[in-house]
Order: sequence, then C-alpha cells, then structure tokens
Amino acid sequence: MASGSAITKKSHSSLNTFRQLKVLVWFQERIRPTDLQATLIWAGVIGFCGGVCSILFRVATSVVHKILTGSSEPGLVESFSQLPPLLRLGIPAIGGLVAGAIIQFGTRLRGQVTTTDYMEAVVLGDGKIAARRTLLKCL
Repeated sequence: MASGSAITKKSHSSLNTFRQLKVLVWFQERIRPTDLQATLIWAGVIGFCGGVCSILFRVATSVVHKILTGSSEPGLVESFSQLPPLLRLGIPAIGGLVAGAIIQFGTRLRGQVTTTDYMEAVVLGDGKIAARRTLLKCL
C-alpha cells in the first residue's frame, strides 16, 4: 500500500514538472522574447535582488550597532553623543589603527598584481580581479 502511494506521488511530481515545461515552451514559442527583452527581465530580477540585499544590509548593521553599543538610538551620531569624550576620540582612533593594520598586512600578502577596480578590469579587457585584494578592500 505504501509503495503505491509513493509511485502515485512520484508520477504526480513528474506530471507537474512536465506541465511546467510545457507552459515554458508555449511561452517561448508565443512570446519569443528578444535578447534585449531577456536582458531587461534579468536586469529587473537583479535590481530587485540588489534592493532586498540593501535592506537586509541596513537591518544587519542596525542589529550589530545595537549589540555593540547597547544603545537603542537609530544612528552612530546619536549613540556617540552619549559616550564620554575620551571614548569619542578613542573609538575612531582604534578603528583607524585596525584599518591601517589590515592595509599593511594586505599589501604584504598581495601576490600577482591585478586590479581591484572593476571598471579598470572591464576597460583593460582582461577581466582579472584579485579576490584577495577585493576581500581586503571590503574588510
């Protein structure tokens, strides 16, 4: 009895997949999107995904801000205004030291010199972008 229901579920799943493919083929035969239309559709999908990622990034940074500062203030300026003057000067200085150390460490680790500028890689035509240097720039 159980094997009969498994076969029925499998055939139902295959039938749904077949129907979806049939609709896709019908759509492509009837509509026949041009390369420009396909590019615009993909641009819309990528733009939507970029917008969602932007919103998620803002939410993540506000959560990290809340965790690190313990402040319910919406921005860095408001939360820094509540700190003592010594910490207002010390925190950015420590951040600068950490950033300088990352840059110094990153320049020693660079292997083959390639560009990290995306537009330069496109103009030069080789399309090579160093992953390590890109990650160090992001950090």
